[in-house]
Amino acid sequence: MAKPDATQLAAVPHHFINSHSIEEEVNAAGFESYALSCAEKIFAKHEALVMTGGTGLYTKAFCEGLDPIPPIPPGLKAGILKRYDEAGDEWLLQEIEKMDPDYYQHGERMNPRRMLRALEVKLATGKSIRSFQRGKRQKEALISPKSDWNATGICSIRALTSGLMI
Repeated sequence: MAKPDATQLAAVPHHFINSHSIEEEVNAAGFESYALSCAEKIFAKHEALVMTGGTGLYTKAFCEGLDPIPPIPPGLKAGILKRYDEAGDEWLLQEIEKMDPDYYQHGERMNPRRMLRALEVKLATGKSIRSFQRGKRQKEALISPKSDWNATGICSIRALTSGLMI
């Protein structure tokens, strides 16, 4: 789905569009926090919201929560990126297979960015990134007790051009 045009953006409040610099690192955990904050504000005024776009992981982060991942040391991240730039996709896939068999078997192996993140987390924490994607974090801790919400369904509707957007 393409980015909404200026008319659509003006007609309906949108969130997470034009909200971050391309230079800024954005990940599923950051999106979770941002989206839940927006949801709180929306539910203070409205009974429903519509969430469109994004990847399955980002939807999962919003609906189920992600467990916090410890920060990755910048030197480790830089070293992995340097090695990837030198050796490419085949090296990355082999490293994932060797270092994080859980991710290799169940993760997104066609997405180098996700594989790089998985390798960073494994090397920094000793744990698979998948262990942080189990949704153990309780939504009650993230959304105020006054909120009573759940995801009743998530679908891709190309023609959807109005509603409350995150």
